[in-house]
Amino acid sequence: MEVEFMITIAEIKHQEKLVGRHYGAVRRLSKPDGNKALLQKAARAFQEAFRFFDYFNGSAPAHTPSLYQRIQAGELDAIEEAVRFLEADPCCVEAGYIKLKICKALRSAVLPESHRERLRQVILRNARLDRPMAEFFRYAQLAEALYSPEFAAAVCALPATKEHWRQRRQRLISALSPRTPVPAHCVTNNWWGVPPGIFSLY
Repeated sequence: MEVEFMITIAEIKHQEKLVGRHYGAVRRLSKPDGNKALLQKAARAFQEAFRFFDYFNGSAPAHTPSLYQRIQAGELDAIEEAVRFLEADPCCVEAGYIKLKICKALRSAVLPESHRERLRQVILRNARLDRPMAEFFRYAQLAEALYSPEFAAAVCALPATKEHWRQRRQRLISALSPRTPVPAHCVTNNWWGVPPGIFSLY
């Protein structure tokens, strides 16, 4: 039976824009010469927009399981919504923290192969992004739970022409190396300066 999902990637992206817009207004109006009435209005609008993210932050009505409890219970709709959040990759206040929590929950959950493959694609995409990603270490930890020979090969083939790309690739290789031999060209000049061939120690 197909599950009906309430939260779509389009909705997540829409709320991301609203949160960013209202958060920007709050910051502008928070200056000493800012209009206090407009600041209060912007703050209320921000809180209303951000309420959408409370669900992904683990908030739930009393006596109702949170998203993370439902993921651990193996509920397919909760897993789907969590994967969609990572696929949408919102970049607004608190979004990085939410991604950390989602990656941690998914890492220890039993996931259908279709969701595992989608998460592999999210990780590979994020490894190639040009923007900073403080939460990438959690993606690397999730990658270990998503191991497949094909995924390991795709990680090894990631570009390393920029320093942040090289660092992310090495994080992923380090996470996957206990499960698979690492080709020599993937561990040469590794970014933390340890000799090649001892990835199993890290």
